Amino acid sequence: MRFVEQLIKISGKENVITKDMPQYHAYSFGDATLYRSAPDIIVYPADASQIQKIVKFAADNNTHIVTGAGLTGLSGGAIAHGGILLNPLRMREVLSVDTISKKVVAQPGITCAQLNEHLKSYGMIIPVAPASHLISTLGGNIAEAAGGTWGMSKGTFKNYLLSLEVVDGRGNIFNTGAELAKESTGPDITSLFLGSEGTMGVITKITLRCEFLPEDIWTARCSFKDESVLQSIHEKVAENHIDLYSFEYMDARMLSCIHGDNDNMLLLLQTAGSKHDSKIQMEKLIITAALTGNITLPTQTPYLPLTPQQICEEAVRAANAGAASIHVHGRDPETGKPTTDPEVYREIATLIKARTDAIVCITTGGTPEMTAEERVRVVPALKPELATFNMGSLNFSIHPIVNRYKDEDYKYSWEKAFAESTKKFIFPNTFADIEYFYQTMVENNTKSEHEIYDVGHLYNMNFYVRKGFIKLPVWLQFVTGILGGIGSDLENLMYLKQTADRLFGAENYKWSVIGAGYPAEFNMATLSMMMGGHVRVGFEDNIFISKGVLAKSNAELVEKAVRIAKELGREIATPDEARSILGLKGKDKVGY
Repeated sequence: MRFVEQLIKISGKENVITKDMPQYHAYSFGDATLYRSAPDIIVYPADASQIQKIVKFAADNNTHIVTGAGLTGLSGGAIAHGGILLNPLRMREVLSVDTISKKVVAQPGITCAQLNEHLKSYGMIIPVAPASHLISTLGGNIAEAAGGTWGMSKGTFKNYLLSLEVVDGRGNIFNTGAELAKESTGPDITSLFLGSEGTMGVITKITLRCEFLPEDIWTARCSFKDESVLQSIHEKVAENHIDLYSFEYMDARMLSCIHGDNDNMLLLLQTAGSKHDSKIQMEKLIITAALTGNITLPTQTPYLPLTPQQICEEAVRAANAGAASIHVHGRDPETGKPTTDPEVYREIATLIKARTDAIVCITTGGTPEMTAEERVRVVPALKPELATFNMGSLNFSIHPIVNRYKDEDYKYSWEKAFAESTKKFIFPNTFADIEYFYQTMVENNTKSEHEIYDVGHLYNMNFYVRKGFIKLPVWLQFVTGILGGIGSDLENLMYLKQTADRLFGAENYKWSVIGAGYPAEFNMATLSMMMGGHVRVGFEDNIFISKGVLAKSNAELVEKAVRIAKELGREIATPDEARSILGLKGKDKVGY
């Protein structure tokens, strides 16, 4: 009786539970194991001084103490056989938050969920998430060295614990280390208490390192029957340097408890960061192959496809090499001259559709002598999934090519005059043209691929976005290296990307890059892959596979892009995955 009276004197009558009380039986279930618990008495101290008094009293009376709070452990660390069960649930305050040194000081009775909810207002988090985070307490998590679903990427409490305030077995209170890592010298006493299950002392205060709260968390769900797939996924994640936030799975037996008759396993993967960056970690690389274009002259390379059949063959080879999207320009089969004849495009698109699942992206670029109506007429004729149009006018010239060839070198009579004419050419894409092209795309449920040749074109788009005419999200193709447009270099690509982020928000657009010529095509493609963008290669933009060596097919250029992507850990998107990323209507809804 004196024993109970002394504990009541320390912590108050309402905070002491004895065996004759009905609520005592709740503590007979020691934790989440099957082991039963039978303490002589349960005490709820209010602060560290009360814990000191309880420990000293227990030592004087040769009585042992077991500390337990949330009682969710799986190791039996909170199981009591006689003695005092000391429960610190009353000690659940956040004592301080330092956003400069990114640390938090809290009492042991607070749950992980409560602590992170408090830190949320400061834009910070302790990224350790035990499955029991709604119930388990911070002190218990430290005592059990808990981890959780974020352990694969963020580690466990071991990675965030800075120091502890502890009461030892004699009732002495001390700190295990300094609150800042730079101040810590000597033996690492703190780590001795991590996972000690209460055997070395009672934790009364905890200092933890925080991280900034991720702006967004992106989740991918996978379902499969064969357990070997799980191992394969884990290996590929590591091989491809994918930074996961969490990696958690349920086996078929567990999943069947939720969904009844089920024989699949469930895997959940998460990445985190900015809303844009977290999606990039999961997003595969879309490679577009621009097969022939309007400005590449047949004289420049004997491998340029000109007839519908040749263009189709190139499309199939490029798609087999890894291109998800085929950018199509039409050529007169007899002369090789650029054309916007809808029937030529229909033949090309129909042939490609019959032999591959690749997206067919139709151009509306046209040639110098074509009107806007002539350039865009192929869209209502074919109703393609995707079509390009330019977001502004520019001086668009290839006239320096003329100096590379003698008159007798030209394969077709029109080529030299065509190239020379571009010296005086302004590629017109007026505001009236933009409105006409975009409205035509909308009316035919065709996704616009907005070609951006300079920073001003982004502001043209922003004008229409602010008016509500162009709807977000959008698909941008940054075109660099054209004479008359922005150059192909890191600074310009960064400026385009930063401007687009500022105007539209990184989460409101997808983007790809074209580098005109060699080595710009592959230099810019590599930068884009590293920055989370997509890429375009092909004879329209570049005819060389290496310095001075002509590529023999568009597929060679695609294959090189694929090799670079694999080295950088970017997985290649299939046509259907690209459709999902871009939000396309599907090949079954086109008009050819």
